Amino acid sequence: DSLRSLGEAWTYEGPLGGLVRRGLAAGADDAPDTEARAVGARVVPVLRVNPGVGVEGGLGLGLRAGPLAVTPKALLRSVDGGLSLSADARLRLVRGDRVGLTAEADVADDVARRAPTFGPSVLQILDGRGGYYDRRRVGAGLRGTLGSLGSTRLSGILALPLRAEAAARVVAETAQTFRPLDLLGPGPLDADRLALGPDGQTVTTRSVQAELAVGTLGAPLGALPRRAVRVAAEVGDWSGEGPYWTVGGALDGRVNTFARRRALPPALDVRLVGEIGGGALPLTRLPSVEGMLAEGGVGVSQFGALRARTGVPYEGDATAAVFWEHAFRSVLFEVLGLRALAERGYGLSLHGAHARTWIDADRRADLERFGYVLSTPSGWHHELGAGLTGLFGVLRLDVTTRLDTRQTTVGVGVSQLF
Repeated sequence: DSLRSLGEAWTYEGPLGGLVRRGLAAGADDAPDTEARAVGARVVPVLRVNPGVGVEGGLGLGLRAGPLAVTPKALLRSVDGGLSLSADARLRLVRGDRVGLTAEADVADDVARRAPTFGPSVLQILDGRGGYYDRRRVGAGLRGTLGSLGSTRLSGILALPLRAEAAARVVAETAQTFRPLDLLGPGPLDADRLALGPDGQTVTTRSVQAELAVGTLGAPLGALPRRAVRVAAEVGDWSGEGPYWTVGGALDGRVNTFARRRALPPALDVRLVGEIGGGALPLTRLPSVEGMLAEGGVGVSQFGALRARTGVPYEGDATAAVFWEHAFRSVLFEVLGLRALAERGYGLSLHGAHARTWIDADRRADLERFGYVLSTPSGWHHELGAGLTGLFGVLRLDVTTRLDTRQTTVGVGVSQLF
């Protein structure tokens, strides 16, 4: 009931109950003047897994001195024994109850794969399908906090994910492609192999990227209320081939549909994304629409990716996609008289996606001449699925069918938490 506070409405139990209760208490004690005086350090373990680089594991060191926070990280890659190094710094310029301004900077010498349509993931251990190129980058920007969404207690639990923000950022990057799967040898992931370019030579790109965004930028897609607009552009040079450019954007929204007096009403999430590129686009910069990380039709399901598409993403000169999901939560079980399921926190959701790419015939011919088989749908990709949420408190089980080919996949992901 909207007349009750979160603490009054819910008893935090289950696998994450203790963490949420401690986070609520910590959020209540996090006063602005306390942060301004804070000085300290903490060790942060990091673990990521993806097909490109295998397992990455290591440590980060969180250093803090008043308004300045610096976090260097060192991760060891299992696929080639290489070391991924990075560091980011944040300097809080203005801190208030409703308004704040932070300067940010980061440097990295690591491995990544550009996936412009993929948003922040609750399952950070998976970190996408990355690993297509080495990159050296330096970035800087400003991030402003516009205000807090929801109650003080809710933002105390979740901190940034429920604060509206505005961000402007510029990144300079040098990237050099490689084939990490050559080190793994033949296997089921061969479909992810990346052709390097003309005559198999290494492709090196140098670029400047700019991004403007506003909204709940820290909210993981599909798990927390996300309302945001993002526009990004890149201008670069492909060594030996000439300049290129890309422009893309994403629009995210959530609408509470009915039973709005509930603390967690049924809601519809929608995500619109698109990107276009031109000039001498290298393979590592082709606009793409991500699919599901899976083997044999079973994998990890996430809002903002095609759940009935596995393997390599769709690619082209231009891409467009619409993702939507309606979370009925426990309402349908209540209507059907299945109170036991509703009281255990189980819910139902309906989701779908629609995507396509466009590619110039001459570019397709050039790519095929270099030995690269472009992955594109024939027309629009349409999919529809349903999910059971609230498994073990936080997980979900999805079944999704691609409507034109009748391909069906099963995915496990994170439920809509708020």
